[in-house]
Amino acid sequence: MVTDINPFIIKFYNDIQNNELDPNNLKEFLIKNTLRLKKEGKPYYHKLRSEFNTNPSSNLLLFMNLSCFRHTLRFNSKGELTSAFGNQGLYGIKGVNLRLIYTYIKRIIFFRKLLRKCEVTFLNQDFKYLFDLINEDLGKIDIIEDRLVANPVKLKGSGVISSLTESDGIVEILPHQEGLKKGEKVIVKLFPK
Repeated sequence: MVTDINPFIIKFYNDIQNNELDPNNLKEFLIKNTLRLKKEGKPYYHKLRSEFNTNPSSNLLLFMNLSCFRHTLRFNSKGELTSAFGNQGLYGIKGVNLRLIYTYIKRIIFFRKLLRKCEVTFLNQDFKYLFDLINEDLGKIDIIEDRLVANPVKLKGSGVISSLTESDGIVEILPHQEGLKKGEKVIVKLFPK
């Protein structure tokens, strides 16, 4: 179970899980809008940001994440995207940084494959909700002697996409395991580069 108070992040994950975020359409969307952003600049970014606040989509959320300042999505108390224009690394020699776009798409495809192997539910809730559920079923989760007991990853709302795309891989703790011993060897499922 993954929770986040940002409904757009949860929709993004659900769209990946349910095959509603098509890699080919996403690639075309990102390239088309990057070229237009390069041509029109900041005013086009603000136009897309307003469009997102009126009619949000996962494609547009990812594009805004790629083109906003430091790739950090920020939302105000009304739930509106307020991130400033940044565009670090989005442009390439021929107008589009295809390597960056392909890296994001490969990681989305890998994440989708990983989700197919697990039962994951994405909920639009505060992370405290998840801790309360876990503690209700299992008691307090913590480090016990030399055993590391798994906690949900603490990610703040707008940093979830960046955390996923900037990570190198995932360590899977199987349902029958209570945790990992200090120094225990693990298998890390690396994201494609």
